[in-house]
Amino acid sequence: MTTASPSTAPGRRLAVLQPSGECLSCVHGRVRMVKERLKITCARRRRSGIDCPEYVDDGRSEVLHAIVRRLRRTQTGYRRVFNVVQPDCPNCKENCCTRPFLKKTPFYGEDSIYYLLIGQPLPDIPPGADHCIFFDRGCTLPSHLRPHVCIEYKCPFVPQPRQIDVLGERMPEDTIYLLSVATQEYAGWRGSYPRTTDNGLPTGETVDRFQNVWNPERPLDDLRERYGLT
Repeated sequence: MTTASPSTAPGRRLAVLQPSGECLSCVHGRVRMVKERLKITCARRRRSGIDCPEYVDDGRSEVLHAIVRRLRRTQTGYRRVFNVVQPDCPNCKENCCTRPFLKKTPFYGEDSIYYLLIGQPLPDIPPGADHCIFFDRGCTLPSHLRPHVCIEYKCPFVPQPRQIDVLGERMPEDTIYLLSVATQEYAGWRGSYPRTTDNGLPTGETVDRFQNVWNPERPLDDLRERYGLT
């Protein structure tokens, strides 16, 4: 039987039980998605990131906040357009919040990141809930706090104005960029593919899954421009 050397113990990261938005861009933090849930560990072995005296920004915080500002505008804009359509959600027998689409309140890791960055505690979902607890003759969550999958969902029972499609398509793009910056797994989330001309010839550039040109060596450069930071 072997035992770990005492000298190795201080280097082991510990899970942050009370994370803050600063944990997402701290040089000591590591952000991962584990089974669609957010997991943050700290090299300084901090259990709480609230008012942490050891926070050091690694340069990603302004990009993260810029993406979140766009996400918030998308969410509120979607709701304004959807209200014009005025679907009869409370009387729908196939409501997206109950069946067949959602069996539970759909907060995932990307929603946790969003909530942390706007300083909002993630709602506490009762164990075993088999439906969205925020649906009661309509969604009771403020429009800017709804899970991103609710915005992406395209209701098949009402006309969809083009603006709904534009906003719905923007949501997953911003969500992927948010995840890639928070986790620093840029190629894994964004995708990395050689760009080609219409004739199939390589251009020497790299595009992501949304066909946006980016440089894996400097993964924040195009995002700074995209989100108005340059």
